[in-house]
Amino acid sequence: MHILEMRESLLRIAASHDRLVQLAEGRMAASERSHPSAPEPARAAREPMPGKKSPEDPLAQASRHVAEMQERVERQEALLAKLASDPRHAVLASEAEEILETLNHTLRLAREHLAIELKK
Repeated sequence: MHILEMRESLLRIAASHDRLVQLAEGRMAASERSHPSAPEPARAAREPMPGKKSPEDPLAQASRHVAEMQERVERQEALLAKLASDPRHAVLASEAEEILETLNHTLRLAREHLAIELKK
């Protein structure tokens, strides 16, 4: 998969994860709940930070990606446990479980990438 396609895919997963968190915590308005697809993350999150001095080296970036994915997996596991404990949220729990599977797969890929960078 092309790097930009992977990045867009990860951003969609992150947005979906954030949407589930908002739903679970009751922070999403009723009108937003009916939209099945999550809004795309803010453009600022996809653009480089202004004034950034130097690009991140590949090893640091791979390490950061692993750490970020571990946090997302842990957060998604907690969210899934919360949703699964209430039968009223069975549909959301199912969606959260699918997202967790994707996040775990992405974490495995990030760890493989880190291992490759460590061997360089």
